Amino acid sequence: MTRIDLARSRQSGGPLLIGAALCVCWLFVLQGAGMSMSIWEMSSPRFPPVEGQMRMPMARAWDLAHATHIAVMWWAMMMAMMLPGLLAQQACGRSNASVSVSFVTQYAAVWSIASLVAAVAQFGFEQAGWLDTMHLWSVSKGLTLVLIICAAASQIWRQFALRRSDESVSGSVSGLDYGRDCILSTGPVMLLLFAGGVMNLYWIATLTVWNMAMKIWPRSYVLPGATILVCLCLALLV
Repeated sequence: MTRIDLARSRQSGGPLLIGAALCVCWLFVLQGAGMSMSIWEMSSPRFPPVEGQMRMPMARAWDLAHATHIAVMWWAMMMAMMLPGLLAQQACGRSNASVSVSFVTQYAAVWSIASLVAAVAQFGFEQAGWLDTMHLWSVSKGLTLVLIICAAASQIWRQFALRRSDESVSGSVSGLDYGRDCILSTGPVMLLLFAGGVMNLYWIATLTVWNMAMKIWPRSYVLPGATILVCLCLALLV
């Protein structure tokens, strides 16, 4: 096998690896990610979801096994939401990233770090009594409002960044760089899961579609503006 053949083999293995990871992650999420409740018991189309629901803000004991489980849950959920956007962006030719096995591995590694940060944040919110430990959604109006403000602020920043950025992009993008950019552009909005429900299927599906739209139209001014408007509406509901 020549070097060119080997490179092509690695290139073709990337989408296959994404597809396999996507199936496994969504299956894990839909089965409840190993939590004590089913995903439907942790899901609600209402916002805030705590209205009319049983509040259980009592902090649970965390050990290494539970912390690892929560980090894996966040990583699988992030992969389930982010990989469809990567595939859509590649299919539409909106990215100059070369999706190889190495790229996917690096991308997954970046999100594993983000998942650890999310797990630490969940631990802090639970200990502070701001998070329902069973349904995994916010029971604190203050926390919910802060999360909404952060999400809206990130999209305002994105509007300014789009106006100041250069249209031309050259060179290949590594999985590390691509993952870092994804976290910076979508991370604050993804943290709304703490407000609507970490394992709330309605929010997971909505944010998956939102991320796909952002990847397909990365230079759109309409999508960040619409996201800001939605955040304002959510703030009025709190």
